[in-house]
Amino acid sequence: MTGGMRMARHTRESAAHPQRVASIDLLRVLGIIAVVATHAFALTPTRRLLLFTWQVPLFFLLSGYFFRFDRAFGKDIETRARTLLVPYASWMVVVAVFNYGYQKTHQVPVTWDYLLSLVKGGHYIGAPFSAFWFFTALFFVRLYARALASVRPWLLGVGAAVALVLSVLIPEWLGDLWWAAGVAVPMLVFLAAGIAVRWAGTWIDDMQAAVWLKALAGAVMFVAGVVCYVVWPIPMDIKYADFGTPVVGIVGSCLLCGGLVLLFSAFTFWSAVVSTLAQAGVPVLFIHPTLILWLRDYVDSGMIRFVITVVVSFAIGLLINRSAKAKLLFG
Repeated sequence: MTGGMRMARHTRESAAHPQRVASIDLLRVLGIIAVVATHAFALTPTRRLLLFTWQVPLFFLLSGYFFRFDRAFGKDIETRARTLLVPYASWMVVVAVFNYGYQKTHQVPVTWDYLLSLVKGGHYIGAPFSAFWFFTALFFVRLYARALASVRPWLLGVGAAVALVLSVLIPEWLGDLWWAAGVAVPMLVFLAAGIAVRWAGTWIDDMQAAVWLKALAGAVMFVAGVVCYVVWPIPMDIKYADFGTPVVGIVGSCLLCGGLVLLFSAFTFWSAVVSTLAQAGVPVLFIHPTLILWLRDYVDSGMIRFVITVVVSFAIGLLINRSAKAKLLFG
């Protein structure tokens, strides 16, 4: 068996039975670092195009890439609640305590509006809760997808099409819903795209094609996504229900992220280091805005703040993941 066929077989197996494959974990780590970058640097139009078009959408697409139709509704939602909502609630308490210390130090009053924003979640809460919306949105999109698929699998595709239309017709209404439950609706498109990417990758593997064919398919998709944003250079800001150019913004982002997943999955490898870093991602996403907030008082350089935040937040994430007593913080 050639090396290419071995890679194809491993990729096919990972698509059918989700496991920790370092090539995809590496993509996850890069996505997490890109999320940190969006909060560490001033967001110029160019940076928004370079980051917002893929770093958060990637995780919604990966949710579909690893979506399995044979899982029971109740069991899957219970798992998502444990891995997404429990850390959300736990980190809400931790970050709120640190933020109270910051507010006292900087003489920022604790208002009722601020306290209400913590309850409402979504885009209603700002720094240092900047990434919290993502976890409830990821939970709700999984809830919607599982509810549709449990009735008929093809309904998930129909739901994604309807969600794309709603992103054009009522984005403000979707953005107003608490806990990012509304912005999660158009994310069904990314989840469905992730399923399609997995099927496409499996189809290429079943042909026992060379690795380069899957890599080429991924590269073509990625370039198509780039073209979408070159022609219509309006990035999305999903948190605020801003989906960029109607239809094109979401479709272009699906092409970018789907292309990256196909490209990375073509070169399957296993690495304990990369996979361990990926597993530290949940604490990193929750804690990095707090680190950035405190560092702004002492570090003027955005690049230095970024590097310190990445290193320290991953170190904290690794320590938390090594402790069974801290399970509430990483799901």
